Amino acid sequence: MPGLADIISVQHVELDRQHELCARALEQLRSIRNVSSLREVLRCYKMHFQYEESLLDAHLYKDLIVGGKQVETKGFSAALDARKSHYRDHKRLIGEIEE
Repeated sequence: MPGLADIISVQHVELDRQHELCARALEQLRSIRNVSSLREVLRCYKMHFQYEESLLDAHLYKDLIVGGKQVETKGFSAALDARKSHYRDHKRLIGEIEE
């Protein structure tokens, strides 16, 4: 199973730090299977996903966000579909823990 040494840098100091925190929390959960460890994974995920989504919306998806809301487009939009899919993955991961 991959460990901390296997984390690939995304060349963004804060994102790399958060990825390491998430990996450490997951490693702790793997070795200490208790509610406290699970809560730490959830805390790390929520913090990281919120930060990542704010960065993506400010930079990568900036043309798709108006007034903090996603713009609906007519027809196909690869960027919009990628955004929806990525954020849906975040919700799924959090939801699996919160169930």
